[in-house]
Amino acid sequence: MTRFILVACLFAGLCISNTYAQRAVGSLPPVLSADSISVDIVKRSYDQPLIVIRFLGSLCSHCMQQLVALNEKASTFTDLNTRIIAFSNNPPSKCAEVMHDYHIDTSVIDICSDTDNACSRALGTTITEKDSSTTDLHAFLILDKGQVVLEHYSATPLMSFASVLDVLKRIRR
Repeated sequence: MTRFILVACLFAGLCISNTYAQRAVGSLPPVLSADSISVDIVKRSYDQPLIVIRFLGSLCSHCMQQLVALNEKASTFTDLNTRIIAFSNNPPSKCAEVMHDYHIDTSVIDICSDTDNACSRALGTTITEKDSSTTDLHAFLILDKGQVVLEHYSATPLMSFASVLDVLKRIRR
């Protein structure tokens, strides 16, 4: 019953969030790069604005479409001094495979692993229901100096980037 209510809310648009007010992100568990190196997402946001994407893995065709669309805008993100960290529960070897197969511009986009969903749970995008089943959401955040300046959570990946680019232009360093 809980799962039905959550799904109904998602489709009704009640659980979709697009927030522009700044708030501190706090700490997040690290994710692993495709080379199995620990990546501290919050710390990286102090170096430059950072887009953080929680996607549902390489088998989610919509997620792959989102990554390809972002990759096509790599030069725009470079001009805005912005990096992207996208993570799922795929193992690091699968992350490397995705970056290779989809020709991801690794100077802009890192695809990372959160195999235990610790980072996803901290963001609230992996939810354990009362019956022990799991509900997974997509997330798209912009972090700048440890602050969340845009966040979007939904049942589908964010595919329209106009508001994202507007926010990045406002915080451009």
